[in-house]
Amino acid sequence: MTKPIRAAIYCRISSDRDGEALGVERQEQDCRALAERLGWEVVAVYVDNDISASTRSSKPRPQYDEMLRLARAGGIGAILAYSNSRLTRRPREWMSLIELANTGRIRIKTVASGEHDLGTADGRATALTVAAWDAAEAERTAERVARAKAQAALLGKYRGGPRPYGYEKDGVTVREAEAEVIREMSTAVLAGRSLRSLADELKARGLTTSSWKGVPFVIEKRSEWTYMRLRDVLIRPRNAGLIHTGRADRRAESRPEREPEFSIVGKAAWPAIVDEDTWRAVHALLLDSSRRINVSSEPRWLGSRSYVCGVEGCGAVMRPTSRVWHDVTCKERGKQKCNCPRMYHYRCSEVAHLSIAAVKTDDFVRKVVAERVRDPRLIDALTANADDAMRGDRDRRQVLVTSLARTEADYDDDLIDARRYKAKTAKINEELIEIEERLALGVQATTVSPVFNAVDPGAAFLDAPVDVQRAVLRSVLTVTVKPVASKGDKWTSDRLSFSEAVAS
Repeated sequence: MTKPIRAAIYCRISSDRDGEALGVERQEQDCRALAERLGWEVVAVYVDNDISASTRSSKPRPQYDEMLRLARAGGIGAILAYSNSRLTRRPREWMSLIELANTGRIRIKTVASGEHDLGTADGRATALTVAAWDAAEAERTAERVARAKAQAALLGKYRGGPRPYGYEKDGVTVREAEAEVIREMSTAVLAGRSLRSLADELKARGLTTSSWKGVPFVIEKRSEWTYMRLRDVLIRPRNAGLIHTGRADRRAESRPEREPEFSIVGKAAWPAIVDEDTWRAVHALLLDSSRRINVSSEPRWLGSRSYVCGVEGCGAVMRPTSRVWHDVTCKERGKQKCNCPRMYHYRCSEVAHLSIAAVKTDDFVRKVVAERVRDPRLIDALTANADDAMRGDRDRRQVLVTSLARTEADYDDDLIDARRYKAKTAKINEELIEIEERLALGVQATTVSPVFNAVDPGAAFLDAPVDVQRAVLRSVLTVTVKPVASKGDKWTSDRLSFSEAVAS
């Protein structure tokens, strides 16, 4: 009795926004029915869910690649798919399938597109022609979608896609529970909290993102928060009810030439979750190239990049360093395994000409800050000056935006030539950028840590996580570490100089 042909089923769907995988389930059912009619034995099913196979997509298809590896190894003798386009829309991949078929190892059959005899010239020509038309149709569809999204952007409409966190599936109605998380996290970031500690906090509270991690036919779980997922949500212009072009997570200097520049187009049709100034401040802070992402789960040192080197003419921030302090009786000196204590110091980040014991310094500074934040006049001192400056900058920004719109209208009406238009808009935009930077700093300065609103701010500061303590320290005091009087002197608080970060 002849053994049945061993076949693999390949299923794919380009877009599965709800993570339900229903499209691929139907494809598998139809392919299994075809295998039964042909008398083939299905030995494997490969599924690439929510992955495009068009020429415009560079997204890998891991299951497709795994199936071809099995075919080349002789593990299967046939491939079943619902249609040619479900298998691939890429002519280059059809050439790989043709090469595989020419070895005599594989047959390809589909439910809707029939079978192409890839062993003949006519069969190969037909398969490649169909693939070319499939690719063209996919590209036309992508072009129509791109045009529709561009038009929607101009009108301030929702442009579709997966459900955005903070909004319902229609992309317009606010989901209040998630919106409150966005407001809370935006405030926390501006108050100096680290993204990583905030993401850990969200996970501990059992909160998840709006996207699902799907496996074939089974919804596994919603995606957990990571510092990158949290950053991507917080920097979205949609949080402030704004429409944009380009990528919000790309700094101008790192943008590829072919990628459109990030810019705000106008107001959106959906309501804002945070005000525009808050969003702009968060966006500027999280895209700051000097901002270093902490790779540990929780910051450890209070003075890291907060304490200042007191050597004359330096003023660089200080960073923690460590070394093993070997006892004179240590026999493991120079080896990795050693029980000698590790000593931590702060050292100038520019030149290693000054250091101070880290633990003792942090303990003393904490006591000083705890007393400082108990001063009831402090909150007013933190916010008063910044509020006045921001009011003037907001008024000036509105004048510039109106002037920019008038200049664009004059150019459209041929009242000014291209040279004057370019010069005027460049001058206006230059001042706008300066104002936005000042407003972002102002919002950060007026975002008060919850520590200040506690019944006992000093106790709240001492109980807070290190990233919160670090933010409070930077907002109220500047700590300068002075050089030792003579080499070998013991640690003393006299080496620490405190100055007000704000005028009280």
